[in-house]
Amino acid sequence: MFFKITARIDRRKYSYYDQFGEKNMKKVLIIYSPEKHEIREVSDRIAEMFDEGSYSVSVKNAAGTEVPDITASDIVLFGSEDSGKDIKNGDYKELSRALSGISLAGRKASVFALSSEDPLISLSEMIKDCELTLPVKSILLSKDGKLIKDKKIEQWIHKICS
Repeated sequence: MFFKITARIDRRKYSYYDQFGEKNMKKVLIIYSPEKHEIREVSDRIAEMFDEGSYSVSVKNAAGTEVPDITASDIVLFGSEDSGKDIKNGDYKELSRALSGISLAGRKASVFALSSEDPLISLSEMIKDCELTLPVKSILLSKDGKLIKDKKIEQWIHKICS
């Protein structure tokens, strides 16, 4: 007779382990638009701020993102450098259409933009019916043409993850 011995792990203390004691990394998807150097660079910078031991982070352009990419993620960040009017006609067009008919309950999300608040409003409108949890207010990453400090971005990320 064989007995399988399993150690019981206190999930409150070690929340990044699954029931078998294996490390369970949260999946983060950062979606950006348009395919420009500045927004891609900022998206990569945000990705680097997540703890590598606890989070698996992917960065994708909105035009190349599909619903299965989002449903496989625990946290989704939507970002844009476009003006607000261009969101639903640009790279987010197909994604916007697809998100209008699905539920993403149980996942966290937030929105970021580089140059103006228009994309923040448009992206928030795009995801409002998906039942995503929005634990923190959206963030404008640039003020007066300069990027905000890393510390503010890290605080934003921390609020999303907690």
